Amino acid sequence: MRIRLDSTKRARPPMVIMLAVGWLLISPWTATGPAAAQTQRNWLYSPYRIRVWLAMDDSPALTRQLADRIAATMTDRSLTVAQAAWDVRTVPCPAPLRWDAVTRPQDVTVDQVVQVAGERLRIDDKLVLLSVRDEPSGYRVTARELDTHTRTWQPMVQLEIQQPERIPETAFAAVVDAFTPLMQIDNVRSREVSLRIRAGGLIMDADNPSAIRSTDVLLPVLRRNDRLGEPLQDGILPAPWTFLTIQELDGSSVVAQAHSGQFSILGIRASARIQRYALVSRPLEYETDLRLISRHEPQTPLAGYEIYSKDPLTDETVLLGSTDWRGMLRVRRGEHPLQVLYVRNGGQLLARLPMVPGLEPKLTAEIRNDDRRLEAEGFVKGMQGTIMDLVARRQLYITRFRRYLEAQDFDKARALLEEFGKLPTRSDLARDLLQQRPRFASSELRDRQEQARIDKMFTDTQQLLTRFLDPATGAELASELERARGSS
Repeated sequence: MRIRLDSTKRARPPMVIMLAVGWLLISPWTATGPAAAQTQRNWLYSPYRIRVWLAMDDSPALTRQLADRIAATMTDRSLTVAQAAWDVRTVPCPAPLRWDAVTRPQDVTVDQVVQVAGERLRIDDKLVLLSVRDEPSGYRVTARELDTHTRTWQPMVQLEIQQPERIPETAFAAVVDAFTPLMQIDNVRSREVSLRIRAGGLIMDADNPSAIRSTDVLLPVLRRNDRLGEPLQDGILPAPWTFLTIQELDGSSVVAQAHSGQFSILGIRASARIQRYALVSRPLEYETDLRLISRHEPQTPLAGYEIYSKDPLTDETVLLGSTDWRGMLRVRRGEHPLQVLYVRNGGQLLARLPMVPGLEPKLTAEIRNDDRRLEAEGFVKGMQGTIMDLVARRQLYITRFRRYLEAQDFDKARALLEEFGKLPTRSDLARDLLQQRPRFASSELRDRQEQARIDKMFTDTQQLLTRFLDPATGAELASELERARGSS
């Protein structure tokens, strides 16, 4: 680096210059240092920027004056309820989305929002579709939040009232209920995750809608950006079957524990193009329909699979039931929002699925189809039962045979020996085992682990045959009979 000194200023000694340059190169408050520090301060000490898009139908009762009252109530009540943590702006919903926001807000997509107002997604933290509809039974107020950082829609809130004068207050209540606090993931160490709360430095009490509760469950989301800071195609990645439970809550920082049933994206490091967030998951419903399908045979339902639920706090495990012919089981909310589900089939653990019942109406899990292994296990267990039953019968024959020899009743001993010879032999059972084994064989690479279990069951059964069914036993008994007759 070349340093040019102003000739009007006194030149500094060379060593001082070198130390100053070194400090500039390593100081965290230079280059990206001040920018990162400023970003952190903005994250903690600037309010949520919330833009409410208000859409009302064409009912004569839903006037422009009512829209103005809703906007004023939204501003006034947010100052009281959310205080400095919210900066709310209520504006008319863009015309291309107005009717969809009123009639079917659940179907409005992120792409539609980007087309009409993509710049708002770079400025605001939250975008709320707020609609008011005049229906025969009263007025329906609907709020649906789009988190702009994670580009994900949150559960929709619907409230119904009779009196039109209550619409502004109800609209604000719907926005509060739809609001989802946001956090940024700082560090991930094994299962321990450190996070910073958005606007955490402005939250003064636990009743603030932006406040985090110790019982909250968090849903991690990864965002991958292009060079302009916009999400890549398919760049929004909610962590599959992964949730965080809060272990420590200290002001604007959180330490959480990760619960994941599959490969977790949490281990991917944050960078200029990769951002890691977490949203509070507060379910609005009380149950979720869980459907199990085959991982390798799409849309093939897995019926009869047992599902157990384990409380992550108490480790108490209960059987919820078995999937029906559609591969479905309804999972209801428990005392703790998070439930860790274990899927078993024939005693074999197949999947671990953390979930928050009621957060989504339906969930589909793709897991390994274990029916082939279970069928093989049923055959092998049946064969092993046959072997042990045959071993017991053979031993009974041998005991009775030797008692006849001691009593020198050789005719009965001979008759019993003939019956013994009619019993199934090791060769008979080995042949059955060999004939059935190809039914459960697969050369598919995806079935390698399952095939190894099946092969082991057949190998163990073959060893059982070799150990307990000696083909020479009949000949040995015949020799004993001949020796007994000769000595008599």
